[in-house]
This record gives sequence, structure tokens and C-alpha cells, in this order.
Amino acid sequence: MQDGLRFDFASSSFQYPRDIIHAFIGGSELHGAKIEGTDDHDIYGVFIEPPENILGLDAQEHYVWSTAGTERRNGPQDIDVVLYGLQKWAKLACKGNPSVLHFLFAPNLAGDDCRTEAWERVLENKWLFLARSHCQQYVGYANAQLRKMLGERSRNVRRPELVEECSFDTKFAMHTIRLMIECRELLTTGFVTLPCVEKDMLIAIRKGEVDQDWVIRETSERIAECERLAETTTVLPAVIDRAEVSRFIANTYREHWTARAGQ
Repeated sequence: MQDGLRFDFASSSFQYPRDIIHAFIGGSELHGAKIEGTDDHDIYGVFIEPPENILGLDAQEHYVWSTAGTERRNGPQDIDVVLYGLQKWAKLACKGNPSVLHFLFAPNLAGDDCRTEAWERVLENKWLFLARSHCQQYVGYANAQLRKMLGERSRNVRRPELVEECSFDTKFAMHTIRLMIECRELLTTGFVTLPCVEKDMLIAIRKGEVDQDWVIRETSERIAECERLAETTTVLPAVIDRAEVSRFIANTYREHWTARAGQ
């Protein structure tokens, strides 16, 4: 996707396009590891549900849509949309979900003119959502990607063309290493650089320029380093203060609803 792209969320039948407070281009494009002609486009975002949605009978805290539908595998021109209600996003962020933490560091779709006051407040308070305990989630996700690379999690090969060309799924390998790169940076700086600080390495992995044994060794070394950092670094608090996050999220909802009522 090109810089400055705008996406019409209403075209995906999403009910609350005016309540999206942050959206960005994710996936390999976000990490700087996209290979043209091979990847689809992923758009992620956060929205604030209206009161009747989050407090009523028919809550919608998660929205998923794709131009490919459910009948075929995505192609390079397809677009996937994944949106989270603010409460759902905050819960996942507090758990240390690596993909959800990207929201705190990813540039807005179409630039600063898409920023909202609500998301600016989230960014000003991003430390509420970061903790050393997140290391456990990064390690867990990296090990899951590694098992998929080795074919231990599923018999169904999602990308058989990679296995045929490189003898293993190099995209799973790339994500394994990427997760540990991000984990280390988060633990040492409290930040995750996007695109990835080692994007050239990620591209080399995707192209099959390393073998499985290298990926396994590198993952083991990086996990050990991150686990040491999680015990020693003082950049982040040990755990999330869930009560403080709850107060912040509740206030953000109230302020957004009040502003909407006045429009």
C-alpha cells in the first residue's frame, strides 16, 4: 500500500466508522518485511463502541472483514480488516499480546491528520499497557511460530510454495525471530520500532537465506536473553496495574460519548 492511503471502512459494512480512533497498516508491511507480489494488506484499528453496544445486549467488541471472503486464500491485492473495541483492545494489550501492542507504536493510516483525541490520550498513557511480564507472551508466541515452522502444530501447510522452495515455511521462521527482536527492544527501551530495527534480517529469513537449524539456535539464544532482561531491566514495571487501566479506559469512553453527544 502506498503512503497516504485512505481506506473507506464503511465499504466493509462496519457499523461505526466515525468511532474508529486509530487505524494502521499492519502485517509484513508494518514490519518492513513485505515482499512485493506475495502478501495481502492488513489494516488494524480500534473503535469506541456506542453506549448501547458495549452496555446493551448485542455487544460487538471485535470486527473482521476481508475482500477475499471465506471461500479462498488471500492474494496480494486483497485487504483484511481487523478492528477491536477499545475495551477488548485494552484487555489484550494488558495481557501482552504482541500484535495488539503494535497499536501503540504503529503510525496512523494516512498520517497525523487521522489522529483522534481519544487515541492521543492512549499514547500519552501507553506506559499503563507495558510491563516486563509481557516477555512471557512474546516467548509463547515465538515458540508457537517455531512449532508451526517445524510442522508440529498443524498438518495443513498454509504456504506450500515456501516449503517446496525452501524446505520449510520461512514466513513462520521470520515471525519467530521478529517477535524476539521486538521483545528485546520493548524490555530495554519501552518501545517497539516499526518497521523492525532488523528488517533486513527478516527479509533474508523470508527469502530462505538461512536454514531451520539457524532459526532454532537464534530463537533459543534470543529467548534466553529476553528472559534475563525481564528479570533485571527497570525500564518497565513488573506487572500491569489493571485498576489504573480500568479507570483510564472508563474515562476515555465517557469523554468520547460526551463529545459524540454534542455533535
